[in-house]
Amino acid sequence: MIEPLYREHASTVRALAYRMTGSVADAEEIAQETFARALDPPPGTVLERNWLLAVAANLARDRLRRRKRAAYVGPWLPEAMEAEADPGTADPERRYGLRESASFAFLLALEQLTSRQRAVLLLRDVFDLSVEETALTLRMGVGAVRVMHHRARAALAGYDEQRSVGTRERLGLVRGALERLAAAVASGDPARVETVLAEQATLHADGAGRFGAVRQIIRGAKAISRLALFGAQRLSGYPTRQSLRENVNGAPAMVVDSQPPPGVDVAPRVVLTCDVDAAGRITALYVLVAPEKVSRLPASEGLSLHEVDHQRQGEGDGPGERSHAAR
Repeated sequence: MIEPLYREHASTVRALAYRMTGSVADAEEIAQETFARALDPPPGTVLERNWLLAVAANLARDRLRRRKRAAYVGPWLPEAMEAEADPGTADPERRYGLRESASFAFLLALEQLTSRQRAVLLLRDVFDLSVEETALTLRMGVGAVRVMHHRARAALAGYDEQRSVGTRERLGLVRGALERLAAAVASGDPARVETVLAEQATLHADGAGRFGAVRQIIRGAKAISRLALFGAQRLSGYPTRQSLRENVNGAPAMVVDSQPPPGVDVAPRVVLTCDVDAAGRITALYVLVAPEKVSRLPASEGLSLHEVDHQRQGEGDGPGERSHAAR
């Protein structure tokens, strides 16, 4: 019977497929195809977790190669998703947890890897397969797995140097930075926006060529401040609500929903999350507006953009405090 197998391993298969492709839609289709193949496996197949991961990894590699060959307008970001919770106890053998490996920073770092390198690194360092299990799963020699794993880790050295593990303290800094950014943008004061940003901050905006989204990475607090205020001004003429979600790709994220009339080139939904430094300043801001990448999150039920600054002023601007929009 396949039902027990599905109940036990479906979430793991989807998690691997998402981290391979950066697409929730692809991950769901890959999981469906994986379990469809389990209904009619090759003779002699032992239906267990690693066989499912092998099928999912190969299907995901095909999707990833197709995506890499296709032209994409502007910076690419993964699809927003509500990340899985990590197990209650930390696993010292696992280099990256489920929360961290769903983050925008980690998934962007994986873009440096080939599809096979990505599969090796994920199976070894996220899903905790041994070298021998990874070799069997990917039909590779043990020596080849070791070499490829070493190269994949070397390619992620820059990420590892700056990685921000999602501790409760770090997630609180992200949450506070997003709240301060929302209040600063609502105030319309560019200098106030700049104080929330590290001097060399970067902005990655993925609109898939739509809604006037910038088509290159923006660098520097001043440039990001100007762009953020311009974006808020475009939304100001329409009903707009925002709320803070606690676990979008493993971190807090601000979701802004607006209701522009038909034919107006304004994104109906914007999702923002960020990386921060030890002082809580934003070092990288990730902005998703492509509808197919933000549609799976529930609608906002928070404050309007104009209410945010008043609420923030009433509570103070301390990094540990939260606006009503986040409650």
